[in-house]
Order: sequence, then structure tokens, then C-alpha cells
Amino acid sequence: MARGARAQGAGGARWGERGGRVGRGSRAGARATGRSLTRPILVRVDAQAELDEAAGWYERRRPGLGIEFVRAVEVALEAIAEAPESSPRWQAGYPYRKYVLRRFPFVVFFTAEGAGIQIVAFAHAKRRPGYWRGRSSQ
Repeated sequence: MARGARAQGAGGARWGERGGRVGRGSRAGARATGRSLTRPILVRVDAQAELDEAAGWYERRRPGLGIEFVRAVEVALEAIAEAPESSPRWQAGYPYRKYVLRRFPFVVFFTAEGAGIQIVAFAHAKRRPGYWRGRSSQ
């Protein structure tokens, strides 16, 4: 039931624990070289709070829906970690890229500079566009 705890933001393993690092690190599906083909993902504290709030909202609407939302985010983070450059840039002049969730009206905004990926926001697609722009990508 760790997934349920994660969706509700209580106990168990949560996004952003262990110094803000998110993801599974090296993947079991790494090629024969034994090296991971993904980049580490870090989630900003304010982005973590957005994720927790949204998952809680969905869970209150229908039990289990928050878990489904978290799983959709996990799928997005896996895709971002494997191929961050395949996500389009948000706007010219900004370092942000975006990944649109398929089932839920949320967009994952991130930067992919250097050896890592930083999640800047889990933003609702229809509310307050660009509110997170002032967040540093460091």
C-alpha cells in the first residue's frame, strides 16, 4: 500500500525524499554494458508540494484516483529520464521543456541541462499559466 501512501502524501516512500532525488536511478533494463541509460531526476520542493496537493485532491474525489494520477506522473518521469530532449521546449528564450500527461490535465515542466534533470513544476494545464517561471532551475 506504499503507493496509496505516496498518493496521499503520508508515510512511506514519497517523491522528493533523500535530498529531493526522484526516480529509480539505474534501470534493470539497462543495456549489456550495465550502465544506466537514464539521467537522475531532482524534484524541487515546491514542485513536490504541487504533486502531493494534486494527488490528494484526486484521491478525495474518488478513492484510487490519486494513485492513478501518481502512476501517470511516474510514467511521465520515466519517459523524461529516458529521452528529455524529445519533449518540446516551453517557449523560446526559456530553458524549460514540457511533458503533457495523457489522462490528467497536468504538465511537467523541467530543465535538462548537464548530467541531470530538474522538475520545476507539476502545473495544471488550465490554471495560472507560467506562474512557476520565477523558479530557479538550480
